[in-house]
Amino acid sequence: MTLATSKTERYSFHQSDFDQMVQNRLTLKGPRAPLEVLVLSGGGANGAWGAGFLGGWAEDAGARPKFDVVTGVSTGGLLASAAFLGNDALLQQSFTTITDADIKGNRFFLFIPFSDSVYTSAPLKKTIAKFISNAVIDQVALEADKNRRLYVASSDLDAGLLHIWDLTAIAKAKDYDFYRTVLLASASAPMIFPPVNIDGALNADGGVKANLFFRNELLPRIALGHRRARQHMIANGTESAAAGASAPRPTIYVIVNGALVSTNSPVKDCLIPLAERSVNCLMDSNNLGCLYETDYWADKLKYDFRLCYIPPTVTPCESFTFDQPKMLALYNAGKTWGQNLGNQSKWMSIPSVDEGASVKQ
Repeated sequence: MTLATSKTERYSFHQSDFDQMVQNRLTLKGPRAPLEVLVLSGGGANGAWGAGFLGGWAEDAGARPKFDVVTGVSTGGLLASAAFLGNDALLQQSFTTITDADIKGNRFFLFIPFSDSVYTSAPLKKTIAKFISNAVIDQVALEADKNRRLYVASSDLDAGLLHIWDLTAIAKAKDYDFYRTVLLASASAPMIFPPVNIDGALNADGGVKANLFFRNELLPRIALGHRRARQHMIANGTESAAAGASAPRPTIYVIVNGALVSTNSPVKDCLIPLAERSVNCLMDSNNLGCLYETDYWADKLKYDFRLCYIPPTVTPCESFTFDQPKMLALYNAGKTWGQNLGNQSKWMSIPSVDEGASVKQ
């Protein structure tokens, strides 16, 4: 198989397609209707927070936008299709009805030291197939025709790079199994689950490289698209320069499926708990770095930036323990938070974290 015909090449993010999408979407919406972007982080079982938050936000009539672009990593990737479609029933079912047995397959303990992961991902693969049906993927394809885009990222371990997949392109091609393969790769946390081979390259959880992602090129491209559309209207006399300068700004919404302030969580001194806790710490640090980067670009480009994460008043789940009652409780807490957004008073700021300070008890 040559690179030109590989699925990796065919279904990767392409800048030219994105630029054209921005122009077409603005033509459809009008340049005074700003583009709105949703970014979903990883977090394992804590995806129940994002699922609940989105569901609660939708219940505030007219408050939750129909996002023009959605990106997701790991559990955020599993949330992304339903969030893109506005399918709140699917969000709820996906994150309140599953258990450990639906996600992790146990290995014989003597095989673990010689395996590529602590658990197998066969149950996760079946769960993805259960919730991300061909019909769901067909709905994503219909939205692609409206110039909306859905992206999910995995980490190409061979190249050491973040790989961005265009799920809308995969959906339009009706490559159903590959759509689900990309979601599996994006959610395959290293050490916990085996990597997924795509076109000869091993792909793992996108959170290894970026637990939140919206490529630096994309934010400037959306801002550029807005400027060009307004300049065109001003040149045609359909909008004054003053009105163009005061037009609404693009908005980027970030939902972190986790708590950004570390809590004290004693770890058993054995392989599996140590592996899970290590990956959790990696993702937490990754979240903060990605947030600071996104906030920088949003400020530089004059975007509105909205952030939500699990607040200190809410108990998060252990990322790799899919305890149904705890996930249901977290889903309900997220839903309550989303219902009470009001006039944006519930949106949060990036917390100041001193890595040298003692953790919250």
